[in-house]
Amino acid sequence: MLLESVGVSSTALKGFDKRITDFAEEKFKRDGINVKTGSMVLKVSDESISLKERSTGEMKDLPYGMVVWSTGIGTRLVVMDFMKQIGQGNRRVMATDEWLRVEGVPNVYALGDCATINQRKVMVAAQQGEYLAKCFNRIKECEENPERPIRFRDSGRHHFKPFRYKHLGQFAPLGGEQTAAQLPGDWVTTVNGSHQD
Repeated sequence: MLLESVGVSSTALKGFDKRITDFAEEKFKRDGINVKTGSMVLKVSDESISLKERSTGEMKDLPYGMVVWSTGIGTRLVVMDFMKQIGQGNRRVMATDEWLRVEGVPNVYALGDCATINQRKVMVAAQQGEYLAKCFNRIKECEENPERPIRFRDSGRHHFKPFRYKHLGQFAPLGGEQTAAQLPGDWVTTVNGSHQD
């Protein structure tokens, strides 16, 4: 059996430290998985996958027996329609300010994969959700005693400290009880079952 991992990015684990992506790609190679980076899937037929090589523009057909499609999360149609209504239709995700309010729309908040803070995409939905929950639970208290000087935006005011992302690290399960981890402080490690490399 031949296993192929096809991806459009230049590495198997986009966004991870090079040491982790190198380790993961070597592990996949040892496991008999051919990692094909820099290839965009154009079409999947009942017999093959049509690919376009990003670097050369060359088109290729990759025959298959089974396809497992695992891609990033795209913006939902309802969100894209809303973005068109508010003048953000030419973007991939909604732009928000540092309080997670959708730019140009008072009292509408966005978090997670459908939003970006000042053009920066951050995958921090849990931290964003916790931040908004705390803000909403303290609205009355913070109206009386603002955490920061009151800032104006459009017709509204904001009394809370702005959202700040705290990077807690990232993990990549590599199969076979192996995991690669990148933690704050430039700490990179791989774990095999109960023993650490």
